[in-house]
Formats: sequence, structure tokens, C-alpha cells
Amino acid sequence: MKSNYITLFFLLLLGFVFSCNNDEEGSSGLDGSHIEISELSNFLPSAIRSGNNVNFRSPADAQLTLMTDYRESVDEQTLGEDSFTSDRFLVSMTEGASGDYIINLVGSATSDTKSFNVLLIPANGTDPVRGAIPFDHITGTSIGQPSQGEFFSSLDLGGMAFTDVFKFNREISSSFSELYINEEVGVVAFRDGDNTLWIFNGFE
Repeated sequence: MKSNYITLFFLLLLGFVFSCNNDEEGSSGLDGSHIEISELSNFLPSAIRSGNNVNFRSPADAQLTLMTDYRESVDEQTLGEDSFTSDRFLVSMTEGASGDYIINLVGSATSDTKSFNVLLIPANGTDPVRGAIPFDHITGTSIGQPSQGEFFSSLDLGGMAFTDVFKFNREISSSFSELYINEEVGVVAFRDGDNTLWIFNGFE
């Protein structure tokens, strides 16, 4: 009789464990939820979120203005049996329809990750400079050297001083090869197809 009680106990225990495992596999706890990424969009200066044009200058004092387009959207996602939504934003900076490159700043989220990605893309779409701003930097926690690119607590470019700058680059070409980003101005500098380094010079 005692052995029957023990057997019954273990069967109930196994059923409980099996039920919990099924719940974990079938549900992520995200069903019907929405993930906000305001900490990512707030990383950008308000002038960029407002769509202000950005002025740049070269070391030879040439002038350049990039038009800025800021858009927000909502992504619909699924994970297992769960459906949820997440915020997304895209900043596009170009010289206009005739430009030979575009700079994109993209904020997005998945079920377990929020990311801030940056790209400098030639018009032909091949081999862009790409990188990601570490999320722990955006949220104010301490970081070492990021896994992508380089981080400078202070950096002088063309006689202008910038702080907390991320530099992303590719080494296979001298054109479209560098992109500098920080929280204060957004795009600090970039190198175009003529190998000219354009440095932030204010918002319009």
C-alpha cells in the first residue's frame, strides 16, 4: 500500500514538471505585450528626432548639408505561440535623391534584446560601414571597449572636440570607410566616396 502511495506521488510530480515545461515552451510571457525603446530614441539629439538638416564641413572648409528623415513604426513579432509588438525608429540622412550614399541609424527590439545600429551605405548598396552602439552605454552602465568599432571618451576631429564617440570603419577601402557617432550630435563625422572626412558643424 505504501509503495502505491509513493508511485502515485512520483506520477503527480512528473505530471507537474511536464506541465511546467510545456508552459515554458509554449509561452514566453510576451503574448499581447509591447516593447518600448524610448531609451534608444532618446540617445539621439532632439534636432535629429525633429528632422533638422545637419551641416558638415571638411578639413579644407568645404560645406555639406544632409537632409534628415526620422520615422517611427511598430513591428509585429512572434515567439513560439506568442505575438507581441515593439517600437522601431529609422533615421535616414542623405544629400538628396542624387546622393551616392545614405546614413541610417536604426533602433529596434526583439524578445530579449534592444539594439541601436548604424550604417553608412554606398548607393550601390555594397559593403556598408556598420556597427552597433552598446545598449549598456545607452542605459548608463559601465562598458569597456565595444565589441564593434572603437570608443573614445574624447576625440579631436578637424580642430573640433567631441566626447564619448563611437568610431566604426572598414579597412578594405579608403572611401565610405569611417562613421563616427555620439549622443550629443548623432553623426559626428563620416568619410565619403571621395575619401573626404566630413565633420559635424551644427544643425539648421
